[in-house]
Amino acid sequence: MFLTIECEYGMRVFRALSSGGQRPIKVIAAEENIPVVFAYKIIDKLIRAKFLQSEVGRAGGVRILRPLDELSLYDIINVIDPSRCIFRCVQGENECKLNTAVRPCLIHKELMRIQSVMEGELKGKTIKDILEL
Repeated sequence: MFLTIECEYGMRVFRALSSGGQRPIKVIAAEENIPVVFAYKIIDKLIRAKFLQSEVGRAGGVRILRPLDELSLYDIINVIDPSRCIFRCVQGENECKLNTAVRPCLIHKELMRIQSVMEGELKGKTIKDILEL
């Protein structure tokens, strides 16, 4: 499913880091009300995507690598939960069995349209846009 709690937590990580500098993961988790285990898991995904950088050691923590106006909500969601589908029937192996070339499923067609609109909205909003509202 699209927009899991992990995706929301990922956006909160960027909010916690938006003032610049490096911050410990436990501090981010506490400030943003994210369970520490989730914070580590999500931040690891964001590090592997090269959205964040990690420093180890006593003064360690994470910091943002890319400008916030270059990171869309879609980018973050895609890294954290790449399934990206709002509706089950438009997702890969679960795709609607009633939608065939001979008899197209009108429900499936509308859900695909809604999925496309949502993706467009998420691609059009950056973290910077959200934090300036």
